[in-house]
Amino acid sequence: MLVSYCIPHSVVWQSLAAIILFGVTGSRRENTVFGNLGLSIYYSGHRAVRLAGGRDACAGRVEVWEEGFWGTVCDDWWDMKDGDVACAQVGCGFAVEVLLDGARQFGNGHGPILMDDMNCTGTERFLWECPVLKHSGDCGHKEDAGVICSEQERHYSDAYSATRCSGRVEIHRNGSWGTVCDNLWGEDEGGMVCSMLGCGVQVKVKGFNTTFKHHTTLKWFYRCTTHDRSLWDCMEYVNNPHLCLKSSAAAVVCSSK
Repeated sequence: MLVSYCIPHSVVWQSLAAIILFGVTGSRRENTVFGNLGLSIYYSGHRAVRLAGGRDACAGRVEVWEEGFWGTVCDDWWDMKDGDVACAQVGCGFAVEVLLDGARQFGNGHGPILMDDMNCTGTERFLWECPVLKHSGDCGHKEDAGVICSEQERHYSDAYSATRCSGRVEIHRNGSWGTVCDNLWGEDEGGMVCSMLGCGVQVKVKGFNTTFKHHTTLKWFYRCTTHDRSLWDCMEYVNNPHLCLKSSAAAVVCSSK
């Protein structure tokens, strides 16, 4: 289940925010590839962490290298704080969903189950800094912990235009990109985006020949008023299933090219 947040504005948040329009030339995250699996691996001394079995490097079964071999993590007590540490450690942002039956989505792991009863606070640098029960022996691989991180790989196959000033709207926050839900998306919001990008005025925000899909894990929703001059002035929500119900990704065509 995805967790929804209402994000308060501050100078710090605004300084770390960015907005772009993605056309057909969107770039892909570079990952290390082993066989047909994208794996993001973080090494520290004689230990390492990776996410395995997912469709890209930032989602998968959590595996730890320790004592000379790879092992898995039991999903007992596995929660968002544990997932945050795992995602940050492999350079994939933060957790947006944790899976208590990761084997169902990412397949069974192999080797020993090295960690059980994870109890991270979310501030640790490494999983092995968290309180944990080692080699408990009371888990099977069907209970392997999994996580989906905010930097899950994005694909761009359905964008409207390759120009800098038209396309699907994407928002960058603290190292992660997200799309915008189009439920309340209109000319005012599109005009804000065009202005923020120095792209003139909005020409079109609805009625495209293609449906823009959400290709990111983060989904942003903006509720703006007539007094707001940019999206950063609007009330914003992330991963709210009710506000983004049946939504497509918002897009805009601006007057500049």
